[in-house]
Amino acid sequence: MPPRKSSSAQSLPPNHQEQRRHIMQALHRCIRKKGYAFTSLRDLAEEAGMSASHVRYYFDGKDVVLEYYLEHFIQIVRHDLDEIAGLPVDRRIVAIADRFFGERVTRDRISVLFEIFGIAIHNKRLHALKVAHDDQVLGIIKRTLAEARGTPDADVSDDAIALHALLVGLSTNMLFDSEQTLAKGRQLFLLSFLSMAGRPIEHVAET
Repeated sequence: MPPRKSSSAQSLPPNHQEQRRHIMQALHRCIRKKGYAFTSLRDLAEEAGMSASHVRYYFDGKDVVLEYYLEHFIQIVRHDLDEIAGLPVDRRIVAIADRFFGERVTRDRISVLFEIFGIAIHNKRLHALKVAHDDQVLGIIKRTLAEARGTPDADVSDDAIALHALLVGLSTNMLFDSEQTLAKGRQLFLLSFLSMAGRPIEHVAET
C-alpha cells in the first residue's frame, strides 16, 4: 500500500498546490450541495472536473481533502490574528469582531466549517486541528482582555471563555435563525467584548 498522502501543502510545487486547492474548493461546493456524509469520492471528482484516480493522485481519499480544507482555514485565521495582535487594544477588539463577522465571512462558509467541526468530534486529526484553532482564537481574546484591564491573563480566563463561546454561539445561531445576520452577530459580540474589556461602548456606533 502506498504511503498516505499528507494534507499539508508544504514543499509541494506550485501547480501541485494549485490542484489541491482546486479539489478543496470542489469539496466546499459538494458539502454545500449535499453534505459531507453524502458526498462520495466520485461526487468530489465530478465537481472538480477530474476522475477519481486523478483526485487520489493529490489526496489519499476525501477525508484527507477535508483535513487539508481545515488546515488551510486555520492557517489563514492564524495569519490574520497574528496581524491583529499588533494593533492597539481598542482597534484590536474591533478587528477581532470584523474577522469573524465582517465582509470576508459568509453564511455558506460558516455552514461548511460547522459541519466539519461536527465531524471532528470523532475524527482524531480534525479534532486536534479544531482544538488548535480554538486555542488561537481564545488566546488573542484572553490577551486582549488582560491588556485592556491591565491584569494577568489568568484573571480574565473565565470572561475570555465566555466571549469565545458567544462568538461560536452567534455564528451557529445564524445558520438556524434567518433573522440573525452577520451584522447583528458582530454588533452583539463587539458590544460584549467592549463591556468585558471596560472600554466605551460608543465604539460600536463608530465602526
